[in-house]
Amino acid sequence: MISKRKSPVDRIKDSLVDIPASVLNHLPEGYKRFGNVMVLYLPDILTPYCKRIGEQYLKEFGVEAVINIKRVYGDLRIPDAELIAGIKRDAIYKENSVIYEFDPLHIMFSPGNKHVRKVIADDINKNDVVVDMFAGIGYFSIPAVKKEPDIKVYAIEKNATSYHYLIKNIKQNHAENNIIPVYGDCRNIYIGNVATKIFMGYFGNTIKYLPYALNFASKNCVIYFHDVMDRSNGLDRSMCNIKNVIKNTEFIINGDMETMIVKEVSKTMVHGMIRIPVSKKNDKDSQYIRDSH
Repeated sequence: MISKRKSPVDRIKDSLVDIPASVLNHLPEGYKRFGNVMVLYLPDILTPYCKRIGEQYLKEFGVEAVINIKRVYGDLRIPDAELIAGIKRDAIYKENSVIYEFDPLHIMFSPGNKHVRKVIADDINKNDVVVDMFAGIGYFSIPAVKKEPDIKVYAIEKNATSYHYLIKNIKQNHAENNIIPVYGDCRNIYIGNVATKIFMGYFGNTIKYLPYALNFASKNCVIYFHDVMDRSNGLDRSMCNIKNVIKNTEFIINGDMETMIVKEVSKTMVHGMIRIPVSKKNDKDSQYIRDSH
């Protein structure tokens, strides 16, 4: 009988004989690899052993750095992360024809969003004008340009570290002629009613940003609204909230809203996306909403 080949994580467990089995059983099966950087999400019970664990991942996978992310905090979704083995270095991740470079100690990247990045890019049309309100390192902006090289994108980002890598990724993906990086809070940025597509790739009470999205919308526009939602009725509740916000503006929802579940966030919560087609009620410019922070 041929024995089943052990997984890399099982081999790592076998090598960590100095850690009690009752503790080692909490070692997650999952991990993320970005080129020569490995990212782990170790539970607190493994914290005293994280350096030893990191060394074994370094050896097993032949990477240059192993990082442990304890949690993610704040509206900028900054990871509480630690280098537990190897040397500090940027991560490089290739997805389809896009190259993303980022600092995994300070920036989150979710390979689980690969499908939705493609869905949005595939919905882009020639000569679209896009406003990416939460551009990050170019998660959605760059795939859109790869799909349609004639579009213009205003990529807004207020996190200085993310903005640094946004500039870097625009250059190495040869998108300088298409993507205009804008540093600042999208609520305080004025571009005009130019957007035919608006990306709202934000987590956490995204609805409060919807009136500001309409500041960028042209007479006919599609908004891609993301948020963390309750698994059972979150999409329906979000669509109800969206209708309530838009009815008090100079826009109407012009067609059916389309929904998709991007990925699970927890047992009860999901990352959901809603595609919102909007049109102006009349030809007058909508009132620009400003906010002071």
